[in-house]
Amino acid sequence: MPPGSFASYGAQGWGTSAPYAVPGPLGWQPPPGPPTRWNGFAVTSFVLGIVGGACLLWIGAIAFGVAALREVRRRNERGRGLAIAGIALGGVWAVVLAVVTVVALMTTAPDLPTSYPGSDSGTSSGSGSGSPHSGTWNVFELVAGQCFVKPAGAGTDGVTDVRLVDCAEPHYGEVFGRAPSDEKSYPGRAAVIADATKGCNDALLGFAPDGWKLPVDVEVHFFYPDEHAWALQGTGRRSTCFLTDTTGRLTGSLQQDLARFDADQMAYLGAEHRVDQAFAMQPRAEPADDPAAFRAWADTLAGGVRLEIGELSAHAWGGAASRPVVALAEELHKALPHLAAAKDAKDTKTLQNELAAATDYLGYDRPKAVRAALRLGTDDSRVNRSDGSGDTRTDGPAPVLAPGTGRRAAVRI
Repeated sequence: MPPGSFASYGAQGWGTSAPYAVPGPLGWQPPPGPPTRWNGFAVTSFVLGIVGGACLLWIGAIAFGVAALREVRRRNERGRGLAIAGIALGGVWAVVLAVVTVVALMTTAPDLPTSYPGSDSGTSSGSGSGSPHSGTWNVFELVAGQCFVKPAGAGTDGVTDVRLVDCAEPHYGEVFGRAPSDEKSYPGRAAVIADATKGCNDALLGFAPDGWKLPVDVEVHFFYPDEHAWALQGTGRRSTCFLTDTTGRLTGSLQQDLARFDADQMAYLGAEHRVDQAFAMQPRAEPADDPAAFRAWADTLAGGVRLEIGELSAHAWGGAASRPVVALAEELHKALPHLAAAKDAKDTKTLQNELAAATDYLGYDRPKAVRAALRLGTDDSRVNRSDGSGDTRTDGPAPVLAPGTGRRAAVRI
């Protein structure tokens, strides 16, 4: 091979390189010849720029383009135009994707139905007004004691924000608390509803502990987050609990003054709440349709009965309340064997019969006697209902309805 030259790369498809120039006078070098080789970074940048919308490839288009601009000058290679085009295309993709993302976040409303009786919905976007009784508030920013109406024309779906009004004015609902969730990842709709049901029943005890004093048509509802809103809520995931009625036109606050209840009254209402809480978890199906769920619920109900018995027994009852409380505890004890039999039932008929036998011991008579002794209200207008469902205390005031249906879930809260 002659001095001052090197082998051609033509066989590899890269063309032929010019021979080295002969050195000129001291301190001077002739300018390099025209570039003949394409820079690989430049080509890569251009290709990624074309398909940059997929898998964030526009980032690579910009990165390879910048690297190519440095390389083509240093190596005297072709591709400067391709590198610039790749950077430009990457920038266009970045802007397009940013706009699409912003539009999607602004227009996608998460489906947040309330649990009962249909599906009022809400989102976790939006902000509250400076006044606790006016302005538009997001459903998950509401706090206890606020009353609200749904936006004009709003149906049972798509409610993201509500308008606050004074509770003395006609309103759709009155917020009585929040039901927080400890779950880190979205547990599914059924689990969210179950947590909200329990949390709202617990919250109601501190807002209106005496369910018998609530109007007969009042029901417990709540806004709960779907998977999208769950992610937007971050660490403060919660459902919003409120009271409403069948007309959606409540007037006046339903909050009860806790200072008006003495220690014995609160002890009884808290103990009674244990069975109510268990009844709130009743499956929405019928025993014949989902016997496994009802067997599990029989065990849950037995746990609530045992808790109520324990709290009734632990409190020091004085005066006229002592005797009826003992009679109530004895009645509750009689329900436990039937609940145990329901839990272990091998067939649907046995399951239904044992559950019916258990609820016979969960009637209104014993609680009514305790309430009379404790000077609590004994209004039994709910007992003899036209549908024949009022013969047990498990179908009393403020019923929680099964999600998406009009069927009572047999719970008194």
